[in-house]
Amino acid sequence: MRRRNDRLRMVMGLVLTGLMESAWAAEKAKAVENPAEPATTLDYRIGPGDVLAVEVWREPESSMPGVLVRPDGRISLSMIGELVVAGMSTAELERVLVEKYKEFIHDVRLTVIVKEIHSQKVYVMGEVKKPGAIQLQASITIVQALAEAGGFTEYANRKKIYILRARRSEKTGEVFNYEELERGQGGRSNVMLAPGDTVVVPR
Repeated sequence: MRRRNDRLRMVMGLVLTGLMESAWAAEKAKAVENPAEPATTLDYRIGPGDVLAVEVWREPESSMPGVLVRPDGRISLSMIGELVVAGMSTAELERVLVEKYKEFIHDVRLTVIVKEIHSQKVYVMGEVKKPGAIQLQASITIVQALAEAGGFTEYANRKKIYILRARRSEKTGEVFNYEELERGQGGRSNVMLAPGDTVVVPR
């Protein structure tokens, strides 16, 4: 009888191992057939407070390793002078600078790098433990922002969280139900935030 039980346990173990390996193989095949979408990234725009590096090929005197974007959105460059850069991407600024430097440098080639990011923020206000601004270094979701803000207070209304979207010249809003997301209800996904957005957690 004991030998029979040992044999039964061994068979069951083999069956379970086979099922786990099959499930793993199926997931692996699914991942190959349907690769994950790349992570959402910020469409980065230069803003006040950022620090840029302008590297001009074979022109060390024209290169500038640390250029601060002033509160008015301008920078000062040798040979060129004042230039409004706030709102530009690095690629757009490179094209502008190439045109500017053409007057002084033959076959100009340059690169613009954002060395320090200080202008990209989202704001979390209301019934959270650490309300205020969150400095962005990468993409952020509303759940991550709430975690950065220390989580909810005991008085927070988790079913009606307001997201005020900053879109150039206009403000738009939407309502986020954290409890639905937590329970996996309502088909609600974790919402991505963009620079300038404000999350308000009411009572």
